[in-house]
Amino acid sequence: MTLLDEGLDLCEAGRFADALGPLGAAASSGDADAAPLAEGCLGNVLEELRRDDEAIAAYRRAMETGHPEAAPRAAFNLGVLLERLHTTTPDWRAMSSAYEAAIASGHREWAPMAMVNRAALLTRVGWRHDAVDQYRAAIATGHPEQAPIAATNLGILLGEMGLPDEAAAAFRQAIASGHPDQGPKAMFNLAAMLEGEGSLAAATDAYRQAAGSGHAEVAPVAEIALDLLGTRAEAEAQAEPRHLRRLRGEVKALMPEPGTVPEGPR
Repeated sequence: MTLLDEGLDLCEAGRFADALGPLGAAASSGDADAAPLAEGCLGNVLEELRRDDEAIAAYRRAMETGHPEAAPRAAFNLGVLLERLHTTTPDWRAMSSAYEAAIASGHREWAPMAMVNRAALLTRVGWRHDAVDQYRAAIATGHPEQAPIAATNLGILLGEMGLPDEAAAAFRQAIASGHPDQGPKAMFNLAAMLEGEGSLAAATDAYRQAAGSGHAEVAPVAEIALDLLGTRAEAEAQAEPRHLRRLRGEVKALMPEPGTVPEGPR
């Protein structure tokens, strides 16, 4: 068993403090594969032990190796750690730079994940147009998990930006992916947007599809939304149009009050 394997086994057993020794030794071994991978794992272990500054240093050492697996993984994990640590006084540029390094690697897993996280980060900063571009780049990767997440998030963002047609297209991309989680969520968000626009028939259809998805969280909420939408539709159907109410008021003003005789011409 190698030092790296020993450290990983200890991590699997939840013995993080005990894993520091073999992982540290593997990281110092100079092995072209084991050392970078051990540095990244060391970052994970130190993070678990809440030794965050040391974890940051380990992730950065792993990134500096340029290892095709360890470096992008460490870059992504560094971005996530920095987001967790800097919630009150966030260092946006450091977070973004970490994600950018993972994205630049082109790694099949870590790059799409970093794209989604960076887009969410850009949204929080207020750089919405940059976030839109980043979400679209994530969608373009075709990643089976991250592309549908990006499409749903993009739809929400575009809706908030007042671009309903583009938002609907993004939601439909997520729906078309067939993703068991993002598909129903996108359908529900599409329904809510259509309802907000007053397209009640289309909203009803979308809510029905979300309710029929069987999604543990979305389906029950969609059922409630359907009931509320039905009540709203009935109320609107029974309500007399405003222009008719105004016309009736004008006619009533011209009619004499009951029991009075209209005055003749003077």
